[in-house]
Amino acid sequence: MRLLVTGAAGGIGAAVVRLAIEAGHDVLGHDLGWHAHPDGAETVAGDLTDPAHLAALAERAEDFGVDAVVASHGIQGAGALRDLDAARVRAILLVNAGTVPRLFAATRPALARRQGRFVVTTSQAALRAEPDNSAYCAAKWAVQAWVAAQAAIEGPTGVAVRALCPGRTETPLLLRATEEVAAAQGMSVEAYTATVVDRIPLRRYATTRETAAAALFLAEPGIRPAVLANTGGEVPW
Repeated sequence: MRLLVTGAAGGIGAAVVRLAIEAGHDVLGHDLGWHAHPDGAETVAGDLTDPAHLAALAERAEDFGVDAVVASHGIQGAGALRDLDAARVRAILLVNAGTVPRLFAATRPALARRQGRFVVTTSQAALRAEPDNSAYCAAKWAVQAWVAAQAAIEGPTGVAVRALCPGRTETPLLLRATEEVAAAQGMSVEAYTATVVDRIPLRRYATTRETAAAALFLAEPGIRPAVLANTGGEVPW
């Protein structure tokens, strides 16, 4: 399998790349500003909000012969809405939601020729609203709705559109989000984390490898769920 992974320098994206290479897949990793991957994946850098870059990425995906796209890019968006200025809210919505259908449109011709798969890493925040995380939730709910609509459109074409809704996964992004939400609620990070872990039946966060394995499961051909929630039981689907 040949995969394009966006957000490949981030916590979940890097784990997807690493696990895919271990499994013998060929990977084209994409992120905003880097040019080499420690696990040996081919890389491309650029801004997914830039139409010219998306066009170039579409050509690269076609040349690469991509079978599946794992869209795992995104930015942290936690914090009380009163503390987020308009520019920050626009960035959260644009990067976490607006780039997804544009990335799909850019890579769809390559995927259509191979009856490929487009997997979006959304979040459990796309399934249940979270206090002091409203802008991030809005972006993820938008992506989740887009997946449902696009999956129905693409069903007869053979292009699969799927959503992975991970729960809390041990990444730098989660750490920053935890700090923001704890501050908004007037709690220490340790106290807030304890209350969160107590709500997870498994009583722990997911590792990036576990979440990456779920992403690769959805990227494989064959019968797969349109939405997979690997949340440790915190948010059922």
